[in-house]
Amino acid sequence: MTALPTDRSDLKGFFASRDQQSDLEEKLEDIFSNLYYTWDKDLYAFIDKLDSYNWRKTKSPSVIIHRYLEEHKIPKEEDLTLIENGISAIRKYLNDVTWCEEHCHENKDLLAFSQHPIAYFCAEYGLVDWLQIYSGGLGVLAGDFIKEASDYGLPILAIGLFYHEGYFHQNFDSEGIQNEHYIPQDPAASMLTLVRDKEENPVEVSVTIEDHEVYVRGWELKVGHRSIYLLDTNFEKNEKWEDRMITAHLYGGDEDTRIRQEIVLGIGGYRFIQNIGIHPSVIHLNEGHASFVVLEKMNETDTTLPIEDRFDKAKSNILFTNHTLNAAGNDKFEFSLIEKYMKPYADALGIDIEALFGFGNDQLYSKSAFSMTILGLKGSRIANAVSLLHGEATKRLWPDYPMEAITNGVHMPTWVAGPYQQEFEKYVDMEWKNPTASVDWEKINDIPDETIWQIHNDMKKLMIERINSTLGSSLDQHALTIIWTRRFAAYKRPDMFLQDIERLSEIVNHAERPVQFLIGGKAHPRDTLGKQLLQKVISITQDSRFKNKIVFLKGYNWNLARYVMPGADVWLNNPIRFEEASGTSGMKAGANGVLQFTTLDGWTDEVNWEGKGWVLPQEHISSQIYEILSNQIAPLYYANEAYPREWVSMMKETMKACLSHYNMGRMLEEYIQLYSKLAH
Repeated sequence: MTALPTDRSDLKGFFASRDQQSDLEEKLEDIFSNLYYTWDKDLYAFIDKLDSYNWRKTKSPSVIIHRYLEEHKIPKEEDLTLIENGISAIRKYLNDVTWCEEHCHENKDLLAFSQHPIAYFCAEYGLVDWLQIYSGGLGVLAGDFIKEASDYGLPILAIGLFYHEGYFHQNFDSEGIQNEHYIPQDPAASMLTLVRDKEENPVEVSVTIEDHEVYVRGWELKVGHRSIYLLDTNFEKNEKWEDRMITAHLYGGDEDTRIRQEIVLGIGGYRFIQNIGIHPSVIHLNEGHASFVVLEKMNETDTTLPIEDRFDKAKSNILFTNHTLNAAGNDKFEFSLIEKYMKPYADALGIDIEALFGFGNDQLYSKSAFSMTILGLKGSRIANAVSLLHGEATKRLWPDYPMEAITNGVHMPTWVAGPYQQEFEKYVDMEWKNPTASVDWEKINDIPDETIWQIHNDMKKLMIERINSTLGSSLDQHALTIIWTRRFAAYKRPDMFLQDIERLSEIVNHAERPVQFLIGGKAHPRDTLGKQLLQKVISITQDSRFKNKIVFLKGYNWNLARYVMPGADVWLNNPIRFEEASGTSGMKAGANGVLQFTTLDGWTDEVNWEGKGWVLPQEHISSQIYEILSNQIAPLYYANEAYPREWVSMMKETMKACLSHYNMGRMLEEYIQLYSKLAH
């Protein structure tokens, strides 16, 4: 506690200071309590400075606020101005008329959505790093989707899980083997609000787990105009430790833990939104983790109907999105596990467990197992893939289930660096972020080349300073910088550039055209092969030939990604064709003018890369990485000019391609069309 001054003449100033601090604390809490700040370029720049420069040591908002107030007994005038402007920006954003409000009177579907919102279910949301409820691309995409829904004013609410120990933090032992540890997180300290009813009692529902009830509560997270409801079981009403641990870890634990989490998400989630008075017009299952929603919805159907008719009726307003063909991303459970956990739900439906098992089983794909993906495909009226190529690939794996294709996009106000945004406002369209604006992205050509190059170098310098400060590395801000960051999985081929060590050494240590590689990502805790690939990369970084030439970004996360996306020179992407369903990291980097060095898979298969980047073949990919890098990319980057004119021209073309078509607004509008089909 701060001591009172002994001199009475100082008391007035003391209490005035205390009042100012209290007012400032309240305003900072207001800012942190709505994640709108994460996509307001000015507000985020200020908030980002409040946190540690070390991206691996993210703190909860309550800790950040407390530390700021302790260090700034008398806040800087410029800080007060930024905070006041931030509060005004939030209020303006929340009070402005949205796209949906403008169009709902002429569009009966939008009007229906306003009365019965869309319910969006996903196991993870990547929104900010002090909230560890995401692992990678799926979660970040879901977070971007909710932010875009907020920008449009689309009536949608999201349902997920609050993992009180989150996703793992990444460390390595002396042999370079990834090990995982978990850091507890407190929902209240993260500015989440416990959902209560009109009598101020916590809203709770229960689900049956084996022979007893497990209680589920919900926390509200504000994302602009929208809310995400995060469910958890970690409270006193659940007496058993194993029940409280159901929502401990994202993608952690064994198959028992996974199926119990998916019961909480799907069945508990649907019960929860019903309890708070939401009767959705459409249910969107973003991946198979929430597919048990279908079984819960069957309880609303006429019990006199045959069970197949009840199943068909339940799925009438459900959309299912698949994001991967990879087996590891499509949960399957053995019959014994389904019998153990789902028998009470079969009994409630008046069917035997074999009949329930059949809803998630087919002879072609799941065979003797229960597939959450098959349940989602069978239990939805419309299913979709996440790129055109992915849509083609699904026909081979799931030929009995037709799928539409909506290529993913990214939320551009989140991922485009602030300096570029300022230039867009100046040269392209002041309202470029506004969903109602029709933007002519060809006007990017009007931005002076020198300006583009200067911004790029400023962002690269900022990225490298941040990495060097945290990792103790000595990366060169002037060296050609190639970045590969994503989940470590075999099909993504993170080791392709390591196949010829001698050739690689020649490239990175070239006297006139040096190259450096930054690699980041985590392997799933149970992915042995992914961990081995990660160990291989870590081992290379210890080789004296590659010190400060190949650097691993330990603990790569959302926060660092916002520096890496605009700071890279080249984005390397080399998955096996048909394995990467979409891939969005390249879209984010490309929107910042980062040139793509890629195989044609997922979204990259849809783009003509001539004049924008370099295409890698599927065959002999390793040798081609070296060949193209040495003979095309490096000479172009190190062109002996005031700035590399052709390189900047390619940056502009890449920006235009990504901003015009791979934005989340285009993606959201295509989903609205599917929602409208389901609303009838």
